[in-house]
Formats: sequence, structure tokens, C-alpha cells
Amino acid sequence: MGATPWRFKSSRPHSRKPRASRGFFVSGPTVDSVIFLTRQGQRLILVAAGVISTVPLRERDSVSDQWDFYFANVNEKLASLFVDLGIREMAPDADNPWLLWVWVYFHHPRDDGLSSSQEVDTLSEIEDSLTNALGSSIDAFLAGRITTDGRREFYFYAPAFVGFDDAVARGMERFPDYKWDAGSHHDLEWNQYLGVLYPTRRDWQRIKNRHVIEQLQKHGDRLEKKRTVFHWAYFSHEASRGQFVAGVKERGYTV
Repeated sequence: MGATPWRFKSSRPHSRKPRASRGFFVSGPTVDSVIFLTRQGQRLILVAAGVISTVPLRERDSVSDQWDFYFANVNEKLASLFVDLGIREMAPDADNPWLLWVWVYFHHPRDDGLSSSQEVDTLSEIEDSLTNALGSSIDAFLAGRITTDGRREFYFYAPAFVGFDDAVARGMERFPDYKWDAGSHHDLEWNQYLGVLYPTRRDWQRIKNRHVIEQLQKHGDRLEKKRTVFHWAYFSHEASRGQFVAGVKERGYTV
């Protein structure tokens, strides 16, 4: 019960959205990866390329079926986050103000703190067992999980916390060899979901970039061909645009 849920990502981007102005068409050096752009509001956001290993997404009982994963630094540790993106529209939900968390500690973590193939099946069973136990007894639902630093952190939201301890004990009953911590917090604003689990703009770029790579691989692309990458950037002020032009030219780009 002593564990704390508050996990803070490093280098979160600013939320202020500058107005779009005239942009530049930039031709850059060739790279051996894929890149694309996504529009958010009036801005075009560049998606940095990079091949990320993928894992299959299991179908599950949840509030929505819009689950996805991404990698980030959480408390200066490498972390894999798997989150229900579909509940963003309902957040914060005043009917489910209680954050409930369960941390399960690995037997065989990888050197980087993530889970190894040795435990993947057992961890999947633990997740299902906890989700079923908490859902059936206290109407809690899984909002997301974080895998980091030798453990898997499960985060649920529920109308209340009464009965939580007993539900967790039932969920972990089949796994007596695993150590775990659990706790609760009144999170009316859903800070854990919105501020930690839910992807930042930069995280969204990584997610969408991975989706593009997956589609290319699905259609037979081996990701070996070098491609010329085009970037678009928009600015609110002439001065900042000039600074950008000077900076990218120094790095070998053509504007």
C-alpha cells in the first residue's frame, strides 16, 4: 500500500499552440527510414522516423477497443506504455474518480528494465486476472499500464475504492510467487491518465510513425530503400522563421 502512482515523463512539450503562418518546403538528406506529417490544429507536425519493434495487441474487455502502445522515458527510466486511447473523450469522468494501481515485480527483467519473453505469458494472465477481479467486484476498468524498471504497473479507474484490496488479492491468488504493491488515490481530474499514461504530441508522432512502418511492411516493404525526406514547418513570427532557416542550413538541409 505504500507505493506512489505518480510517474512523470521527461521533457513534456509545451501545450501552447502558435498560429500557423507561411511555411517552408525543405529538402533534406536521404535517410533509410520512413517519415510522415500529421496535422494538429493549424500546424503540421513532423513525425521523426525510427523502426520500433512491435508486439501484437490482444483483444480484451475494456471501456474501448482503441488500445495502443509507445515507448517513453518515465522518471528517467525506459518505459513501455500501453493505454486505452478511446477513453480520452470521457476524461475526466466524475463517475469514476478513484485511481487504483497494482505494481507487479518481474522475476526475470531485461537489462533495460522491461519485461522478458520468459514472463510474457504469465504477465498476460496476471493482467487478465486483475482486470476480471476488479471489474466484477468493484466495477473498475483498466486505463493503461506502464512497464518499467523491473515491474508492470496497472492503472484502473473506479467509482470507489471499497473492496479494492480484496479484489487484488483474488486477482493475484493464482500467482503466489509474484511480489506486488497496490494502492488508491482520489484522482478526480484524472491526472494519472491525462498527464502520464496518455501520449504527448511527441509520443503521438512515434505511434503514427510506427503505424506507417507497419503498413509498409504489411505490403512487402523491407525498409531498406533510402528516401529523400521533405519537411514542412510553420511559424508565428518572421524572426523565428529566420532562425529556423539558418539552423537547418547549418545542418545540411536545403530550403
